Amino acid sequence: MFKYSLRTRILIFILLISMIPVVFVGYSGYSSTKKYIIENEEEKINFFLNNIKQMVVKFFCITKRDILFLEEMTEEKSAYSTEDISGEYKNELENIYYHFSKNNIQYDQIRFVNKGGYEIIRINNNKGKVNIVPDEELQYKGDRYYYQEALKLKKGEIYISDIDLNREKGEIEIPVKPTIRYVTPVYTNDNLRGFLILNLNIEYLFNDIERIKLDNGYNNTIILDSNGYYLFHPDEKKEWGSKRDLNTGESLSKDYTKMSKDIISSKKLSIRTTKENILVWYPVRLKCVGNKKIFIFMEIKKSNHLRPLIGFRNLFIIEGIITILVLIISVIMISSYITKPMIKIVKAVEGIGKGDFDVNLDINTNDELELLGYEIKKMSYELKYMYKNMEEIVGERTKELQLAHREMEEMATKDSLTGLYNRHYFNQYIQSIADDVKNNHKNMMILIIDIDKFKYVNDNYGHNIGDMVLKVVAKFLKNSTIESDLAVRYGGDEFLVALCDSRKINAEKYIKRVEKNLNEWNDNNDILNHRLTLSIGYDEYNGSKHILEAINNADKMMYENKIAKRKKEQG
Repeated sequence: MFKYSLRTRILIFILLISMIPVVFVGYSGYSSTKKYIIENEEEKINFFLNNIKQMVVKFFCITKRDILFLEEMTEEKSAYSTEDISGEYKNELENIYYHFSKNNIQYDQIRFVNKGGYEIIRINNNKGKVNIVPDEELQYKGDRYYYQEALKLKKGEIYISDIDLNREKGEIEIPVKPTIRYVTPVYTNDNLRGFLILNLNIEYLFNDIERIKLDNGYNNTIILDSNGYYLFHPDEKKEWGSKRDLNTGESLSKDYTKMSKDIISSKKLSIRTTKENILVWYPVRLKCVGNKKIFIFMEIKKSNHLRPLIGFRNLFIIEGIITILVLIISVIMISSYITKPMIKIVKAVEGIGKGDFDVNLDINTNDELELLGYEIKKMSYELKYMYKNMEEIVGERTKELQLAHREMEEMATKDSLTGLYNRHYFNQYIQSIADDVKNNHKNMMILIIDIDKFKYVNDNYGHNIGDMVLKVVAKFLKNSTIESDLAVRYGGDEFLVALCDSRKINAEKYIKRVEKNLNEWNDNNDILNHRLTLSIGYDEYNGSKHILEAINNADKMMYENKIAKRKKEQG
């Protein structure tokens, strides 16, 4: 039997031992990269969930503020009536509710119900189409559960219902309309006059969540109520499965039997990794909605986020096979005179095992040992390149996330057609400067601008020309402001302009600049067969009254302007 010399056996042993750091480096690199990718994904998930949480909390907290505002306005008007609200006081309240509903389309209904349970006023809002319900269509609500709960309320208290589906005449409204009802009593001194009821349409919140989840790629995002029923699900057939709603029986406990109890009882963000998926659930406590609790649940496939590791693994396997083959060949051909180069190789491999990929390995033996040295050096360069490439991939992914975040912020605050700020941004803007305006006695002029005969333009020229007219008006409104002012597309053909540190004279000068630009445009275009004009109203806002009152005053003035023009045209 052929026997290797002691030196040969020692060298074989050294070569085999030197393979350990190579395997360790590869495995360590694979594990650390996998861990980094998962941690990065968890950070993205955490950002996404907190974004949704802030959106949900803000959506409900604004409603609590709104009903207190309307309750104050209702008590003020009801103080002038000794009996049920009627006549001019009823008309004034209907006007207040109407304009409030027009500016806040998330409220499907605003109702005033007397203490006997009969509707006195009801405002319906169907996706921005607001109407005052005639007296003959008003209904008795004294048998509804939320009215019974309202009877228990004291002055200043608010009853907030659970999230359920709206019912009309005892039947669930189709298409389904998820609703929360806010109820508060209205008093004149200590005399109960009735109840103010706001119906908040949760569908608007779910639409925003749908947009955000698609932008972030988390298509399997689910919203649960405190009992585990689906309020928001990629499969709409699974939504509203409780007995009081559609009664389909679809719930978290049915789809995730073993985990449902842990999820419903959880108090903080939890991430659980399975063989194929990443499961995430996040409880959200809604302090503004009677401390109610909902859950955000996500199921994410690992394969969608660990693809960069596949190339790493395959390359490592190939490099490992090559290394083993080279080592075996080198051992067979080894001899006594290559001991010194072998030591160099061992030291180089040990350096690679410690993460030093800049290998200085010069071997000139003109045989397989030199080839082995070359392959080890090549492998170190490829490992170094691989790590660098992974860093670049992660860097590019981070840039993409930042870009997506900026685009999401842009979409949330800008009108896509005109480029002006939207109503959502204006509401945030007013909230941010309200204290500054009030505390520093600043003045702001609020202007409401409406395009005259805009329906005529759309009907006779088409919506493309209508869109062009909107862009032209938006351009004049924006160009006539200064940097500190704010121009907003308020809805449809209606615009709002906020002139900072301004008074009536500044508003009138601004209107003249806009009208001058519009007249020049009318003189130099042949698109319309009539002159394009605007109806404009304005009011001062200095913090002494609610911003909605200033907007309503400007809106009234604008309508008076429009009516005066029509009378003048009619002769």
